[in-house]
Amino acid sequence: SRTAFALLLALSFAGCDLISSSDALGDVSDSDRSELADLTGAFFNCNAEVREITDRANGTLESGDCLQTDGSYQDFYAFRLDESADVRVLMSSDTVAPYLFLLEADLGSQDPLVEIGRDRNSSLGSLAAVSQPLPAGLYLVYANSVDAGETGDYTLTVEGEAASGNRPAARAAGGSGRK
Repeated sequence: SRTAFALLLALSFAGCDLISSSDALGDVSDSDRSELADLTGAFFNCNAEVREITDRANGTLESGDCLQTDGSYQDFYAFRLDESADVRVLMSSDTVAPYLFLLEADLGSQDPLVEIGRDRNSSLGSLAAVSQPLPAGLYLVYANSVDAGETGDYTLTVEGEAASGNRPAARAAGGSGRK
């Protein structure tokens, strides 16, 4: 079962009313999610599942998730931007020290996954955040913990503002992070 956090993330761009994900985000196709799962699973030697981000994710890092080389658990999420945007990805938790990775996914290229940002916050009950201007495209997020073997619940949020002006571009996150 999912554990809902009482913590409401009110972090957003100053003066920006975020619009629904359906106005700025494209769908991540089943074939893209499958290819991302294959790439990620092969890299980490695990049975990876990639969830599409649609609004906000309440997930759980737990035994049985894919492992980083340091022995920490991780979950994977994908989102697609239909236009360039200044994007902020946030991971918060009251039970694990969040460690967040953001990768650009260029499927079919020689180097299909390129890390473009990461953040870790080693104090329990904290927040990890990656802020980056991003072109339109497909992206992969790794929700991870700082320490090996940490298990617990987290909340993942993605929000953004159109890079071309004052109009907001995206607010997305979603899916059940639980297996």
